[in-house]
Amino acid sequence: DDDLLGAYGHHWVGASRPVIPPPPGVKSDLEILQLLSERVGFSGLLRGTAREWKERILRRDAGFTVADLEERGPQRSSLSGKVLFADRKFKTASGKVNLITSAPARARVSSEFPLYLMALSTDKAQSSQWSKGQPSGPPVVTVHPDSSAGITDGGFAELQSAIGSLPIQVRHDPRQRRDVALMSKGGHVKNGRCANVLSKARATDLGGGGALYDEPVRIRL
Repeated sequence: DDDLLGAYGHHWVGASRPVIPPPPGVKSDLEILQLLSERVGFSGLLRGTAREWKERILRRDAGFTVADLEERGPQRSSLSGKVLFADRKFKTASGKVNLITSAPARARVSSEFPLYLMALSTDKAQSSQWSKGQPSGPPVVTVHPDSSAGITDGGFAELQSAIGSLPIQVRHDPRQRRDVALMSKGGHVKNGRCANVLSKARATDLGGGGALYDEPVRIRL
């Protein structure tokens, strides 16, 4: 891909450049957003090549250029201080750090949906990009034998939530908790392997990211 690369936990910026052209029909994130903007009435808003966008972004006082990244490698952003909150000023009503004093309420499992859905990363894939192609057949869901709803080890069933369902193959593992259903994340809806069809769109209390592990589910024949 042709992109700028930031990261969590540090202030360095790098650049990626394509090594080979993409297969026919495969579009970059920028191309997808450009096509979407045309369809929703924002024609021309995102116009430009990937390199032009990289230059526009770094033009905002980053302290280096795209050419610098390509010639010298990753660079430290001049917009970030070396010490976090060095001035001890915080954007809160009191001007002080606000520490959590109580845990927020979370979704609870019930007799109807007794398992928490845990769709986790796997070393065989990066999200929906599998190193050896997507596995065939339904996704494997691992549960404690006592939580399998009577489905035998290796048997086929459905994993259901309040908003959707997936065909699955059940695996027993007595080492697991009795209130979780484990599966690998990453998979396409058209192949019946996308855990997202089970999860409601909800945000975390503070970070604003997706609350991915609060969806109660059940196993049914």
